[in-house]
Amino acid sequence: MKDSLNVAIIEEDANSRSTIRSHMLQIPNLQISSFSSMALFKEECFKTDFHLIISAYEFSGGKNGAQWCQELSLNHLLNPSVGICLISADTSSLAISQIIDANPDVVLIRPYTMKSFLGNINDYLTFRNLLLPYLSALDEGNIPAVLVGLRKLQLSHPEHKTNLARLEAKLLLKIQSYSQAASIYQTILEKSPQTLWARWGLIKSQFMAGDWESCKGILHTLLKANVTRDKAYEWLACVAYAEHEYDSAQNHLSHIKIADLSFQATKLKSHLLCLQNKIEDAIHLLDQKRKSNNMLTDEFNELTYEMAHCYLMQIEKNTVVDKDFNIEQAKSLINSAGKYQKDPVSKQKRDCLMSAAFILEGNIIQVEKLLGQEWMQNFDRANIPTLQAAMNANKAIGQEQKAIELLRLSEQKISNIDSPIENVISIDIVQQQETKLVDKQARAAQANKRGTELYIANKFEQAMFYFHKALVLYPTTSAFAINLATCLYQCKQDNYKELKYAELLEKLQTMQLHPEHQKRLTGLLQKAHSTTTSQGTTKKAS
Repeated sequence: MKDSLNVAIIEEDANSRSTIRSHMLQIPNLQISSFSSMALFKEECFKTDFHLIISAYEFSGGKNGAQWCQELSLNHLLNPSVGICLISADTSSLAISQIIDANPDVVLIRPYTMKSFLGNINDYLTFRNLLLPYLSALDEGNIPAVLVGLRKLQLSHPEHKTNLARLEAKLLLKIQSYSQAASIYQTILEKSPQTLWARWGLIKSQFMAGDWESCKGILHTLLKANVTRDKAYEWLACVAYAEHEYDSAQNHLSHIKIADLSFQATKLKSHLLCLQNKIEDAIHLLDQKRKSNNMLTDEFNELTYEMAHCYLMQIEKNTVVDKDFNIEQAKSLINSAGKYQKDPVSKQKRDCLMSAAFILEGNIIQVEKLLGQEWMQNFDRANIPTLQAAMNANKAIGQEQKAIELLRLSEQKISNIDSPIENVISIDIVQQQETKLVDKQARAAQANKRGTELYIANKFEQAMFYFHKALVLYPTTSAFAINLATCLYQCKQDNYKELKYAELLEKLQTMQLHPEHQKRLTGLLQKAHSTTTSQGTTKKAS
């Protein structure tokens, strides 16, 4: 007898929940649990491992089903092997983009028939059964072993090739093998150019690989279609933010109506306004979005926390006359948003932000009291902004080593952030905290050391991130420049973020190099010349 699968049905409407359950009862070997809200399901996730989630997309609490699934996965409350089925009646461009971001295994658009529902679920269960030998390795994080298995299955089960390729590309992104993931998405698009998940997968691969020029090239082609327009502008704003082109980023976001801004885009827009010292405008934007979402509890609370952070930022930047007013405003907002929080992760978020208010107030005793709470001892499930506040709180009470431990935890979490906006903002936050906690020379040395370790392991794409980081800190250090140039050659990339390979080679030729570095540069120059000559010969022949 097969082991039974734990299935969760999350749907607010009792009739719809009952209908889905009656459909699922026709499938054997399932243990079915039903929930009327995602909050109740989240509580159960602390106790039960679910294998398949069938969730509505629309919820009255604020976050939709796609956002909830992403949050639960990020907080390690869902195993990587979990199957996700989202059911939606919303076919707007915003809904479609958010569903694609969640990368569900099954998507059903209402109205649907029982036949199509069961057909899609049975297809997923058949596919899951095919993956069964590798699911344990997936949950244990042994992705290389899973990838080997997926490639074998593509040969033995060609009828599942597209689904297997999609999963392979998703896992390659997770282990930061961006060029391989991009290659898979490009192959799928050559056969089916309208496949949206492959299109966005390719964009994400290029963005994460630092190939921003190619990424922007595709995004500009998506601005013409209504279904992809707003999401393309979000991505373009994200790239511009990463390039520190803040005016350009704001310009891209201005093409999206305020009412149509997603939560992530709203967060980026407010963050940009703060960077441009327009904090009052950021507060106004967040308040405007809160009022338009005042019936959506979760999103309302998130926007409220963002507003509180803005009030505290005004004090940090010395742009207010009445410091006490801002502190009281921030405390009031934090208490309002965190009043009914029950789970440890939400309590951490509330109390860490409150500790920031107490620090600015000079009340270190209250900061120590907050950090002493039971739920403030383990930050494994905290997001980057919460960790930032926790670092500042620990530093304020003299626990600098604890703050550095939280900084290292933040660095580990960045690679697991799926949202490009969250990713670039989180990288910014971590770099700010590094500046406070670790001196510049040590940061550059650590980055170069980590990059070298990854380079030796042939993980060139991952190594580039660290070599680039070291080079930005010390632009005239030839070791960092030659290391990054070598990685770009190995990855066959013309650029990494704002740096172009050809310009990097030119810069190296003007620098005084160690003999070993000069030897490496000569080799790169010869290969570059050989490539240029070869391309010129090809053009003449054609």
